[in-house]
Amino acid sequence: MNAIVILAEITYWYRPKKIFNDDGQLLGYQKKFLEDILQKSYKQLSKKTGLSERAIKDAIVYLEKKGIIKRVFRNIYYEKRAVTLSNVMYIVLNVHKLIEITFPTLDCEKKEYMPKIRQRGIEKKRYVSLKKGRGMYKFVYTYTKTTSQNISKTTLVMEEEDINIKRIYSKISVLYDANNEDGRKLFQVYHYLRNANVDTEDIRKIIEYLSENTQYLIAECIIKQHEACFFQRKTEEGLYDYVTYFLNGLQKRYKSQFLENVEPIDQFKKAFEIKELPEITMHNWLKGEES
Repeated sequence: MNAIVILAEITYWYRPKKIFNDDGQLLGYQKKFLEDILQKSYKQLSKKTGLSERAIKDAIVYLEKKGIIKRVFRNIYYEKRAVTLSNVMYIVLNVHKLIEITFPTLDCEKKEYMPKIRQRGIEKKRYVSLKKGRGMYKFVYTYTKTTSQNISKTTLVMEEEDINIKRIYSKISVLYDANNEDGRKLFQVYHYLRNANVDTEDIRKIIEYLSENTQYLIAECIIKQHEACFFQRKTEEGLYDYVTYFLNGLQKRYKSQFLENVEPIDQFKKAFEIKELPEITMHNWLKGEES
């Protein structure tokens, strides 16, 4: 129970704050803390939750063993008081693991390592830069070999990654509540694409489409179309846009097979129980790769 309370507190801090203008238009997202990862001490969490520091530590150790969070300790120079704080605790939230434990009835397959898909020629979205909030600790220097510019870039990437994961989680959760079987299928698709090292933003777009078009939740079509994306990169045309090529091909495969019956969840799950996935080494290809 203590672990649930602590996890809820950590999740709250990692959930980005939506920023709107005077007209109510969404401008972007803002972190609730200043640094690249969340800084919280046992004492701070104790005051917030009312639990003892010992209970807090036991809960955090438990969550860390489960792989849901990770503690990071840093030496921080506090400029205002000209003192160095040693072993300041930071907490990293593993969003992927959080999604897995949210659906305990699903059997998540162990993932084999694949090199990540690298994106070429595409500029990542940047969210609105806002003034730093009040009432939070402002640490200026760290002993880690990073610069403020590197931290800023890393933070933007982490924020965008977390936002995409949260949107994926939201779509799966909504569909899971509306239709348990379709929700389980969509979750399997997420893990399949994640294990194939498809870019998280591309996964989000595919999940969003499939959540609204559940007739395409056919395991054979999904697997075959991902393999088609893999082979397309070797052609002269190359693979310029994974999502567009994947979804267009998926629709054509579905229509060509005249699939009228809904695929049972057991059959759907069995189709994804494969040992190896096609490896895509890059994301966008302006020119085909020579094999």
